[in-house]
Formats: sequence, structure tokens, C-alpha cells
Amino acid sequence: MKGKMTGKKIVVIVLLVLAGLFLGCLCLGVSIETLEGVGILPTTTESPTKTVVPSTMTPEPTNTLEPSPTPTFSESIQDGVLGKITQIQFDYPAEKNIIVRFDIADLGTRNLIGRGAKLDVVEILHNIKDSGVEYNLVGISGSFTMKDAYGNVENSKILGLVFSKETINKIQWDNFDYNNIYDISDYSEVHPELIGD
Repeated sequence: MKGKMTGKKIVVIVLLVLAGLFLGCLCLGVSIETLEGVGILPTTTESPTKTVVPSTMTPEPTNTLEPSPTPTFSESIQDGVLGKITQIQFDYPAEKNIIVRFDIADLGTRNLIGRGAKLDVVEILHNIKDSGVEYNLVGISGSFTMKDAYGNVENSKILGLVFSKETINKIQWDNFDYNNIYDISDYSEVHPELIGD
């Protein structure tokens, strides 16, 4: 049956014709709405009568910039942090303390997890400093999924740090070695798994 067309061949030919029509229209600057309006493509929604405007050869501008929304405080604090910030708590107006809780990123090895936690603390502090928000103290609490000797798994707090505004203001961000972050804190509780070998 050499001359007979099967259903599969017809479907392929129809798809190729539609793809060619679509690409040809894109090259000529014809919009999908125009194709729908003249009945070449079915309309996807019920709409009042459309006026078909012939397409011009001038393409639509593509580099129109939309104003980007200003990030929220939470979004700006998360910027650059490997782990996920789970809570930001403000103690205002009394104490002006900021408490940040985050899940430490699982980067595979004990050494990388410890480094990632230090880098995250530095990023969080730097982001808070750059935000311009008033504060006296910043508390940072990091959690990680831990397994005990019996195989029980739970998300546990394994990092607790407190930094005063005075301490944060002393940090020279461009030259700071993230390995010193626990040492310069005003208070620290660090699980041995984060300290490394």
C-alpha cells in the first residue's frame, strides 16, 4: 500500500503545516491574537467581537523593562543564603532584637555542611546590616536533620549565635574570613558536627 496515507502520516503532515504557518507568522510579526481573530486558530476564550488589525512589519519592542518590585525584608535577608530561612522574629519596639531561624543546607559532607553554615551566618548578618533596619542584637538559630545512634531522625537546633550591633559594625565585610564567625559572636552554641575536624 505505497500510495495510501495512514492516520499517523496525516497527523504528522498537519502538525508540520501548522508549525510552518506558526513560524512564518512569527517571522512576519503576526500575533497569535490576529490568527485567532481571522479564524486560523481557534480562540481559547469566549470574547466579544474582535477587530482584526493588520500587522505591520515593525516588531514589537522586546526590551521594555518592567519596574522590579522592592524585595521584602525577609527576601533581602534570604539573598545569598544557601539554607532556607524559616522565621524572622522582631522584638520591637522594646528591645529591637532580630531573631533569624534557618535550616542549614545539606551540602553532603560534614565539612561542607559546617562551611555552609558559617557562610550563611555571614550572609544573614551582612544582609541585615545592609537593610538599614534598626536593631540592637541579632540572634541566629540554625537547625539540621540529625540522626541518633538508634536511627531516630529529627530536625534539631545545632547552632545558636548572638551578635550585638557593635560587633556587627566592626566587621570589615570585604576582608572578613567567614571561618572566624563563631569566634567573634557575643554568644555561641555550636554542635560539634559543625566544627569539623
